[in-house]
Amino acid sequence: MPNDLRRQRIESELSLALECGVATEEALAEAAGLLSEAETLVSQLAASERRPRRRPKRKRRKDA
Repeated sequence: MPNDLRRQRIESELSLALECGVATEEALAEAAGLLSEAETLVSQLAASERRPRRRPKRKRRKDA
């Protein structure tokens, strides 16, 4: 295999590897953002469950 073809193949493989690496980094960043949103929602739900719920007020009977 001539050197020029080897060089082109190596450059092509490196280019693909770099593109995959960038795509992986972007996917990881998106996943981190989604995890952060999920953690916030879980935290809010957990906080709402800790608060005691109010009982509905009883209606007063009218004296007749």
